[in-house]
This record gives sequence, structure tokens and C-alpha cells, in this order.
Amino acid sequence: MALMFTENWCRNIDSALIHVRLLETINTNYGLHIEDLINVLHSDVQRAALTMEPPMFAMHEKSWDMLEAKFALPTEASWETDCLSTRYPILTEMRQALAALDIIQGPEALQSHRQAATIRCLHAMGLLLDHYNLSSDITEKYVALAALYRIRREANMERISVCGITVFDAGRMIIPRLKELLFAASADPRELRLWTCSVGILSGDGWFYEELDKQLRKEGISNPSELSRIIANVEGRQLPQRFAPSIKPASKGQDIDSYGRPHI
Repeated sequence: MALMFTENWCRNIDSALIHVRLLETINTNYGLHIEDLINVLHSDVQRAALTMEPPMFAMHEKSWDMLEAKFALPTEASWETDCLSTRYPILTEMRQALAALDIIQGPEALQSHRQAATIRCLHAMGLLLDHYNLSSDITEKYVALAALYRIRREANMERISVCGITVFDAGRMIIPRLKELLFAASADPRELRLWTCSVGILSGDGWFYEELDKQLRKEGISNPSELSRIIANVEGRQLPQRFAPSIKPASKGQDIDSYGRPHI
């Protein structure tokens, strides 16, 4: 496992893949300890996000289901059948990941529930990267990337400072690509474009402020509460208070602070 972490850190992808396949075999035949498995998934998802490639570690769908069985969705999670998620099923992955992060954050959650929620969140990020790489639809691609970045910021997995050095800055790859896709998209739902701009604002890139302002004027939206409602509709839950400041103008190029959630 340590060798996989080292190869991932050094970006020796071919060598890392050898260790990943070995860990896959061990997990399939004997089962990795749950914390070891989470560490492997975390490292794999971080590498994948930094390169915008699919995760390398694979498990059978039944294995994912068993590991995530103790992750219980909120009882009010009726968003799985709303209009947006029906048209763009990948939104369900983001919504479940955000719900999982709520469990991880909750002080009353059992350790087994936290572990299941962590695996659900990491699994969702992997699926979003898969969708980004496999889909040919521009709107679906930018939604997948925006959802990935939204989860990473919520989970405090982005731009982590280690000994004064910023690591895991996947935004350097995601944000420019997100702008390209938004620029190329046409006839995409206004809710998704507004939400994606609000997510892009988390990076502090001034382009997203300008694009959001342009879209708000185009749609005749001047009430902040209406914008909050649109964003909350996309995320399928009430807009967290800590997310609200991110839709207000800030210094151009200033990165919005992370929400202070624990790392996963």
C-alpha cells in the first residue's frame, strides 16, 4: 500500500497501477481492512482528480453495495426522482455524496456509518470522473466536473496545506476545463449553468463571477433568494449557510475558503 501511495505521489502511474492491481486481488480474495480500503480509495480518487482520469481501483458492484449498506439516505431525499436528476442522473451521485458528508460531519454518527458514508462519497467522485471521461454530451461533462469540484471543496479535499506547500490542487485542471465546457455548451438548462458558475466561484476565478452576472441579467434574476433557490434545487437540499457567501462578489482571483469540514 505504501508503494502505491509513493508511486501516486510521484505520478508514476504505470508503477502505481501494478500496486493497485495487487491490492485489488488481495481485496477480492481476502478483503482489505475497512480503514485500509478507505485509504486506498482516497489515494486513488485524489490521483484521478488531479489528472481528470478514471480511478484505477475497481470493485464489483455488489462489493460497493455491501460496503455502503450502512449509509442511510435522509428520509426526505425525494430528489432522486425530480426532473433534473431524471434528465441528468449524475446529479444523484453528487446529492448522495453531499448527504454522506453530512453524516461524516455529524457528531452522533456511529463509526461504521461514517465509514460507509466515506466510501459512498469516494465512490461517487469516482463515478463522476468516469462519466466525465465517457460522456460525449458537453452539458453532462461540465455537470460531472462541477459536481466533482463541489464535493471536493465540501469535503476539504482540495488545496490542502502540508508543511506550507499546497497539495491536491485539482482545481488547476478542473476549473480551466469547466470554463471551456461552459463556453462550448448551448441550450443547456439555466439552473445547471447558474449552479456551475456558483461552484466555479469557489475557486476565486473572476470569469465565473462575470458569467454568473451575465446569466442573471439575461434571466432577469435580481433577488439573491431566487438564485439560492435555484442552486438548492440542483443540489436537492436547502442551501447551506456556509455556501451562501460564495455567490457574492469577492476579490478577483481570491480563492474562497474551504468550509472547514474534516478531511475524508
